Amino acid sequence: MITYENARNFDVEKIIEVFESSGIIRPTKEKERIRSMFENANLIYFAYNNGELIGLARCVTDFSYCCYLSDLAVKKEYQKQGVGKNS
Repeated sequence: MITYENARNFDVEKIIEVFESSGIIRPTKEKERIRSMFENANLIYFAYNNGELIGLARCVTDFSYCCYLSDLAVKKEYQKQGVGKNS
């Protein structure tokens, strides 16, 4: 079963796995940069399948009017199943 979580704690290695599997280009060889990207995001959502991180969304927002979705990534084997559309 796919579950979703608004999270502040994260494992950088698991995030890198999702990015590399998803096909989107991010600086995954720069672990500290990835960590900074997530530490400084306003909203982070993770998708899990039985405890395995399979998707993520990272946003920057003013919590009033606008929200910028800077990353939406889903592991390749879970793409086209609605993971990025559900909440």
